[in-house]
Amino acid sequence: MKAAFICDPHMPDVPVSPQEDFFRFAVASITENKPDCIISLGDMTSMGEIEAMKAYLDALSDTEHYWVLGNAEVRTSETIDYFMQQAKPFLLSCGSRRIIGFNTPYGKFENAERALLNDLHDGDILVMHHGPDKLAAPARAEFDELLHRHALTVIHAHEHNLRDYMLGRSHIIGLRALDPDKSIGGPPCITMFDITDTAVTYREVCFGIDEETLRDVRAHFGLSCVDNHRDVAYALEHDVKYVELRCNGKGWTPDETLIPLLDAWRAKTGGYLSVHMPNLHYRDGAIAAVDTWDAAIDYAVLIGADAMTIHPPRVSRDLLFESEELWNEYLELYLRAVRAVAPTVRVGIENLHVPKGFREGDDQPFGCTPGDVCHWIDALNDALESTDRVGHILDVGHARNNAHIATPYPVGRWYTLTGHRAVGYHIHQVARGPEGYSNHSPIVDWYGPMINYASFFHAWKMGWLRHAPVFLEVKGCENFRKSIAAFAETFGIN
Repeated sequence: MKAAFICDPHMPDVPVSPQEDFFRFAVASITENKPDCIISLGDMTSMGEIEAMKAYLDALSDTEHYWVLGNAEVRTSETIDYFMQQAKPFLLSCGSRRIIGFNTPYGKFENAERALLNDLHDGDILVMHHGPDKLAAPARAEFDELLHRHALTVIHAHEHNLRDYMLGRSHIIGLRALDPDKSIGGPPCITMFDITDTAVTYREVCFGIDEETLRDVRAHFGLSCVDNHRDVAYALEHDVKYVELRCNGKGWTPDETLIPLLDAWRAKTGGYLSVHMPNLHYRDGAIAAVDTWDAAIDYAVLIGADAMTIHPPRVSRDLLFESEELWNEYLELYLRAVRAVAPTVRVGIENLHVPKGFREGDDQPFGCTPGDVCHWIDALNDALESTDRVGHILDVGHARNNAHIATPYPVGRWYTLTGHRAVGYHIHQVARGPEGYSNHSPIVDWYGPMINYASFFHAWKMGWLRHAPVFLEVKGCENFRKSIAAFAETFGIN
């Protein structure tokens, strides 16, 4: 038997998305490869969207298609019943082998699956969403015993990365995701299996990005400074055209000694200079750091900035929307900055991420969703009697490292909802540490682990992302250098 496996496509129910396009690539490849059957390993949807699932099944309706549920299908309480009613284990014969599909949306085995577990034979192929080590504790111990007792092949999804190892007498194969936001360690792909009585072999069919698109994005790469003097000197030495100065660090003050270095950099590269403005926090019933804000405005004018990056108001979402007085006070401060600089200066509002430890039900900061960001941009443009004087700085890492908000708003959805308004981008990798996830890590692998930039490149190609400077916000020139080297190594483009 030749079988095509689709793993973690995370299809949303929106008109256009990178996920939908890569699923179309997968369907076209399946049509070309002509497998005997297709097996989907769960997380067909982003968060249990019924219309997305129906569209997914309809696209494969002319094929012999089998599927199991993933945890994404049970994320939304209103649609759980629909998916659980659709979910049934399956059993296929393949010569002397059997292919058995298990549903594990909650990381455990239900009654229908349990009957099949009690009748396993050496040589059986088990397909499921969760891998053995991702099952809930009671099911994990039970399954581990079966893997040691029988010589099985387990093919699973959920981890988005390719894994191939032995556990007991059994062969475990975890497949890479089709989702271009979340595939880890390589391009989004499907996996073709050849299954015979004596062997189970496979190969990935990957969906990469064309060289022209990659070169165009590369030409827009810029450096976001941490140490302004050191990093501008690096940009001068290495001909980095796009530079963003940090005027929002702790204790920042205007530095006129930087001007000769900026002049030399501009003369050599024709440089494009963005100024990252300070934060305007709300503390003790008042907006804080207004003096620093005004100093940064004057500095941006003095050095002839080409662009300004501004965080949304650092305040509770509920408080900002409930208080018209506070809203207008913030609005006037932002308008002060926009009106002070030349009309040619690009002004961008950057999306924020929630703080570490944020949980559903906590008081949500303003500016963490596409709706918040667009609402603030629209308010500024309306006050300026403009349609596009103010745009969006799309921070990809912030969109991804956003706790539970990242589930309804994955980065691919940001691209299609706000990318056409972008005047610049912040890109970096999100890293897992002992205290949770952190932003602004170097991109040592452009295919993950937390953010796969295949989705960004595809959205750029499709025109969902406006072509604008792409600042690598990776904590200084040494990490900028690492990220550029990784880009060259991954794609062969310097």
